[in-house]
Amino acid sequence: MRDAYRQVEAGELYARCILFAALATLRGPSNCNSPTGERDIMELNQLTYFIHLAETLNFTAAAKLSGISQPSLTRSIRRLEEELGGPLIYRDGKNSRLTGLGHDVEIEFRKMMAALQSVRHHSDNWSAGRHRTIDVAVAPTVGPGAFTDFVSSALEHVPSVEIKLHSLLPGEDAAELLSGKYHACILPREPRPDRKLDLRPLFRERFVLGCAADHPLARAEVVRCEDLRHFPYVDRL
Repeated sequence: MRDAYRQVEAGELYARCILFAALATLRGPSNCNSPTGERDIMELNQLTYFIHLAETLNFTAAAKLSGISQPSLTRSIRRLEEELGGPLIYRDGKNSRLTGLGHDVEIEFRKMMAALQSVRHHSDNWSAGRHRTIDVAVAPTVGPGAFTDFVSSALEHVPSVEIKLHSLLPGEDAAELLSGKYHACILPREPRPDRKLDLRPLFRERFVLGCAADHPLARAEVVRCEDLRHFPYVDRL
């Protein structure tokens, strides 16, 4: 039970770090390492307050959606405008509308809300021992048929696990495992030995060379990789 509380607290702390980092990009350099306290909670609430205001363009309606008084919401929005360095909404009664900065902030705040919800979702699942997501990156040159049966079988036997497949981007390799971006990688060749990595061979692939009938390699029983170096272009389809 104590571990569950630690996981929830870690998830909440990570969510706040996401918020502080995103706010820093909007308002410029500032001290985002403030200790957890009332001000931190207020900043988290400001996302919801401003999104409600952007949806309704009405302070009274936004306060009602946020579950606070209208003066409290007004003060929160003014404090947010001071922190970001500009007005977020043109206050003109029924014709109130977001400023250019307000539109940009709304987009970023919605991204942050989605990130916060994802963090809380994963934290809740970890603390309850429920659903887990495993991110597996696959090199573009590895054919999916070699491992799709395994993935399907794994999902049948462990329904509480979700496996997300990603395509490795150019320049990415096993180092992405050490950075925490992926939980596993399927690579066409063995990476450099590293005591932090668990390397396991999964399958062997058969390569076939297609060439013209009169090509110098057409009569060869076996074509070695070094034999291909003498020809201008070889591509894997």
